[in-house]
Amino acid sequence: MAKVVLEGLKYKQFGHNVLFTEMTFKELCALVSIDPHVQRELDSARRQEIKAFVLSLLEKGEQLYFSPFIFSARGCLVEKEGVFYLDTEQKIYISDGQHRQQAMEVALMTLRLMLTNTSSNNKEAITKLKKQIDYLENYKVPMQIYLQLDVKLERQLFSDINTERREAQPGQLLQYDRRDIYSVLTRQIAEQLKDDMEIELKASRLVTSSSALTTLVTMKRCIVALFEGSISTVSGQPYVTESNKTIQQIGLAFFKQWLLIFPKNLQNRERYVSGLSGIQIALARTVYKLVKEQHVSHLEAIAALSYLKGCTWRHTDPLFNSMYKLPHKRLVGHSSSTAINRTADLFFEIIQQEMAVKK
Repeated sequence: MAKVVLEGLKYKQFGHNVLFTEMTFKELCALVSIDPHVQRELDSARRQEIKAFVLSLLEKGEQLYFSPFIFSARGCLVEKEGVFYLDTEQKIYISDGQHRQQAMEVALMTLRLMLTNTSSNNKEAITKLKKQIDYLENYKVPMQIYLQLDVKLERQLFSDINTERREAQPGQLLQYDRRDIYSVLTRQIAEQLKDDMEIELKASRLVTSSSALTTLVTMKRCIVALFEGSISTVSGQPYVTESNKTIQQIGLAFFKQWLLIFPKNLQNRERYVSGLSGIQIALARTVYKLVKEQHVSHLEAIAALSYLKGCTWRHTDPLFNSMYKLPHKRLVGHSSSTAINRTADLFFEIIQQEMAVKK
């Protein structure tokens, strides 16, 4: 009977023997199995998202990095002089990495289908697809294999992985997310603004005493609102015709406009509303409305924000009466969808009137 040879580092984790090793994805697919009594049902949307991420990296020629997949060998790995052997008819059971593994399989199927449907005359496309298929088939998957767990312990392991794992905060994810173009563009814009304003990179919300003007999370929402009009969280490819370079240039112009229209000490949230996320996103939404309804360019719409010169940007400004709460002596509820849309409509009305006068 043929055997698979695995070499790696053996160690103990939580009192259990574990082998840390790696093998090519093609080899792994022949050995891995899923126990439905241990694993939860596959989330097809999540698999599709990871597949798109994998294909996008391959298209750009970038490296694929994944954290270790976790498996249970159920006693099937036999150790001899520090080397582990597995009969090819036996399986190892996946505990964490099911979506990544199946997404990579679907990505491979997609590439093979594309290769089949590519004209034999298109040598360049064929070469590129073959290179991508080879990369994915021979991708070295990092593996953490528990050697002696029974099904009961596997269930406990799966539960621990999925309940004890702490998801990163949105700001932390935004700092490293390469799948989402909006996140990438936000980071690039923030880097160019670091000498002009203080930006909170990790936290998604700012306390009143914070010296930062905005957060990376709010900046991303502003960019989405600028181009798509949406004030909710959006990820993926921008649903716009502008190039990424153009989006970056327009986004940079928008944030720099804050420095022109807001008062000094604009980050002082106790005195001014300029440091509130709801107001910032409302301004971005206003630009979107101007582009769509006044048929001006993004840069023209951003410049038109200067027509808000009559606003003091204080909490007590009449423009914000609907959100001002006397007991608090500040705006309350400014970041709700209703409040953002209402504020954007007020900004738009003022600018529209000023633009009509100028004509």
